[in-house]
Amino acid sequence: MKKELSIIIVILLMSKFSFGQAFTGGVTGGFSVNQIDGDEYKGYNMLGATGGAYVQTNKPGKWQIQGEIKYFLKGAEQKLPDNVSFYKEHLNYVQVPIMFDYYLSEKIFPEVGIATGYLFRAREDKDGNGLISPYPAFNPVEISFEGGMNFQIIKTVRANIRLSYSLLPIRPNPGGQVYLFNRGQYNSSLSFNLYYRILPSLTHKK
Repeated sequence: MKKELSIIIVILLMSKFSFGQAFTGGVTGGFSVNQIDGDEYKGYNMLGATGGAYVQTNKPGKWQIQGEIKYFLKGAEQKLPDNVSFYKEHLNYVQVPIMFDYYLSEKIFPEVGIATGYLFRAREDKDGNGLISPYPAFNPVEISFEGGMNFQIIKTVRANIRLSYSLLPIRPNPGGQVYLFNRGQYNSSLSFNLYYRILPSLTHKK
């Protein structure tokens, strides 16, 4: 993951000199609350982390496109009422969202898009005896819907809240059962992020 982030930082620095005012961008980080729909447990109990870099178009008009590459820890976690049984899924993704931003004003703009997630590490604990390789295995690629809202705090910093939900199952249900539209298990995540702009100022508000 450090290698991927280093590459993105280099790209951002090159973009500053190569593209002038055509793009803006910077770094992002935050946390997420997560669950897996389709397992036996409910609630956004799994706390994860997010972090990476982004580039956004910087052209006249209210619609802009934003590309990101980030680390995203998803999964599920549950402490059962007997205080003995324990369940945990840790899914480590490199996630690449493509977002479409609409500037309602200089301070507020919603977003919608799609993301591809590449699972590079998955660990599971079903009985409190430690994390092991999951069975059945998770799919190596996740396609997810992304939607959220941005709030400009100061000139270079904005806050973001975003929902991420798998469009395709991340793995089959136990035993391979399917129920109508439930084709397996799905990631469901709500993330809270800060974006810090390090490339040129935005010029597309008009």
